[in-house]
Amino acid sequence: MKFLAGLSMCPVTLSYRMAAVAGSAYVVYRAVQMRKRLQTYSTRRQEAEEAKEEAMQDLEDDEEEDITEAKLMDLLADVRTGRTSSLRVVRAYLAKALRKTKKTNCVTEPIPDVQTVARALDAAQSAGAELGMLHGVPVSIKECVDVKGMCSTIGFAKWCTPASDDAVLVKVLRAQGAVPFVKTNVPQTMVSFDCSNPIYGATVNPLDHTRTPGGSSGGEAALIASGGSLLGLGSDIGGSGRIPAAFCGICGLKPTENRLSGDGFVSALSGQSGVSKSSCVLAKDVLGCRLMMKALCNETMWKLDRRVVPMPFNEDLATTKRHWKVGFYDDDGFFPTTPAYRRAVQEAKAALEAAGHEVVSFTLPDIKEAVSLYYKLIGADDGTTVKGLLKNETVDPSIKDAIRLLTMPSMVRAAVRGVVGMLWPRVYTMVGNVRLRSVAELWKLQKQRQDYRLRVLQAWEALGLDGIITPSHAMGPLPVGQCARLTATCSYTFIFNLLDFPAGVVPVTKVSDADDAALVEYPREDLWTRAVAHYAKGMVDLPVAVQCVTRPWHDEQCLNLMAEVERCVSTEAAQ
Repeated sequence: MKFLAGLSMCPVTLSYRMAAVAGSAYVVYRAVQMRKRLQTYSTRRQEAEEAKEEAMQDLEDDEEEDITEAKLMDLLADVRTGRTSSLRVVRAYLAKALRKTKKTNCVTEPIPDVQTVARALDAAQSAGAELGMLHGVPVSIKECVDVKGMCSTIGFAKWCTPASDDAVLVKVLRAQGAVPFVKTNVPQTMVSFDCSNPIYGATVNPLDHTRTPGGSSGGEAALIASGGSLLGLGSDIGGSGRIPAAFCGICGLKPTENRLSGDGFVSALSGQSGVSKSSCVLAKDVLGCRLMMKALCNETMWKLDRRVVPMPFNEDLATTKRHWKVGFYDDDGFFPTTPAYRRAVQEAKAALEAAGHEVVSFTLPDIKEAVSLYYKLIGADDGTTVKGLLKNETVDPSIKDAIRLLTMPSMVRAAVRGVVGMLWPRVYTMVGNVRLRSVAELWKLQKQRQDYRLRVLQAWEALGLDGIITPSHAMGPLPVGQCARLTATCSYTFIFNLLDFPAGVVPVTKVSDADDAALVEYPREDLWTRAVAHYAKGMVDLPVAVQCVTRPWHDEQCLNLMAEVERCVSTEAAQ
């Protein structure tokens, strides 16, 4: 009867009441969804922590320094000759990884049944079975990579569902006798070079706990740098593997797209093809990266993923000594490098010259145009895909500034673009170029990318270069939570995703007191450079890497150049 009485109200009053009821129902719905989401985060985190605690109880005294301090090739030889066992190696590294993560939060959870896998490898060896290239070696796996029965969430509650199968590269590693033993942390969305998400929390740099390890393969780099893993599997779409490697003082290689399989890698940018993305390898040194690439580039991978180019690993190209003609730049002309990163390139240049190699200046053509093109392509959907994934999710504090910009009303964002364009043209390259594009616009941008790639190759060939060395980043690791404000400092890495050139990083020096003092001369032209000048202070003794780059499909040559830089710098330091 009350309902019927309500129908006799005037239409305006009835409309207001119905709107109020609908609004109240929506508020209740959102509250319920929020509660479910928080419960999912909490449950997944608790499950991961319980898995770590359970594993540790079985490993109280298993961190053996003779194993975890041994060099990779020595350890492989010890396992193959029976001087030690796969089980002993896996237990030692699992124990160390779980202890190190208590300080840095780099491990999300251990992979189940790794000891059973190691025992099976030992039994097969005793029975005279053929041994894989990585027999008995523990390998850490980035959280976004599917491992059967484990979640690949990249920080989303909606993706807290166990994978039904291993990623192709995980299968290849297992076929080579490796033991994937832990998964490592990533930033929410993985479109960030920080390393924090609402499920597993923030990972910190093992060399300075106030600073980020980089991202998105930050957990991998932090674990390897702290000695908790020998080899790691990551991914790279703008520097996601190289930046963490550089920030943590290890090596990392991003090969040409489709040299390694990406099947079974979860991404917030699935379907995006304007910028190249690659699976990547990380290790303590170049030798480890080379061994990983050699182990992965084989018939097993090609059969499991027919999209991968079936190129056998060329050991000669990766290792043969040669006379190099190398191009270099210590500033890309878009974002100024801090003194330590400029000095690192100059020292690598001098070391190569002292070894008899020819090093000449190289300039990327129209770098500002290229940076704008990167942002136009990566942001061609106006962030719609990422915003959709974040719907009904808690947004991690480390990416809130970026998401806030994407979710501004269009009129407000247009006004912001106008102001930024007038006051800070460099900042506009990001703020002004992330917008929705039509299919026709996207095709035009992809054509511009093809043309730009050809121009760079022509400039390269005109000088007869074998490779180039560049800064690995504009500066060292930022404080935790500050990376979203300074994505343009990644211009040194993401340019080679735009170009799809293989690129790897090698640590060559550390920040000195003189570098720190020289920051008073660093330009303070806009919001970004003022922030860099502020955050770069206090990095003394943190590692500084250079980046080595070669032409597409010359991935082994890139590893060779990385090894030559590593060798020459080491030789110079010893003199």
